[in-house]
Amino acid sequence: MFFAGLVAATPNPDHAASDSRQWYTAFKQPEWLQLIVAVLGIGVIVWQSWETKVAAKAAKKSAEATEKSVRLQEAALRQWVDIKEWRSVPWVPKGGDLSLHLQFNVVNPTDKPLTLRGVFIKIGEQEETIVKNNLIPPQKWHPIVMSLAITEQQMVKWAADKISLFVSGFVSYEDVLETMRKQSFSGAIVCSKKDGVIFVPPYGPGLYIASA
Repeated sequence: MFFAGLVAATPNPDHAASDSRQWYTAFKQPEWLQLIVAVLGIGVIVWQSWETKVAAKAAKKSAEATEKSVRLQEAALRQWVDIKEWRSVPWVPKGGDLSLHLQFNVVNPTDKPLTLRGVFIKIGEQEETIVKNNLIPPQKWHPIVMSLAITEQQMVKWAADKISLFVSGFVSYEDVLETMRKQSFSGAIVCSKKDGVIFVPPYGPGLYIASA
C-alpha cells in the first residue's frame, strides 16, 4: 500500500512534459508574440514622445532666454537724438530774396556713436531735405542749417517783437547696431532778435521729440 501510494504521488514525467510543452507551445503562438511586440512598440513610442516633449520644452526655454537676452542688449544700446540750440538771423543772399537763416543742432545724448543720415524739415509751406552722412560721437552734435523765405513785414516783426512759425520733420540716423531709425519732431519756433529762438512742443513749453 505504501509503495502504491508513493507511486501514485510521484509526478508522471510524461504528464509534466506534456504540460510544459503545452505552455511552451502556447507561448510560441503568434498572438502572444504580436501582443508582446505591440506592447513594446507602444512603450517605445510613449518614451520617444516624452523625450521629444522634454527636448521641445528645453529648446523653447533656451530660445526664450536667448530672445530675452537679445532684447535686453538692444534696450541697453537703444539710441535717440535731441534737437537743441535753435538760432535765427535775417539775411539776404547775394542776388536772392530776404530770408531767415535758421540753424539747430542734432545732438547725440547717448554713450555710443551714431551716424546722421539726413533731416527732413517743414516750416510753414516750405520743405527741405538735408542729406547728411556724419558720424556723431557720444554727447556731441551736428549743426543743421536752412534758409526760410520771409517778407519785409516779418523781418520788422523779428527785429521789434517776434514771429511764430510751425515746424515739423524727422531725423534719420543709423544706430550702433547698424539699424536705420527715424525720429520725428514737431511744434513751433518763436523767433526774435531779442530772445533768439524758442522751440515750443505741441504739449507745452520744453523740448518734445516723438519717436517714429
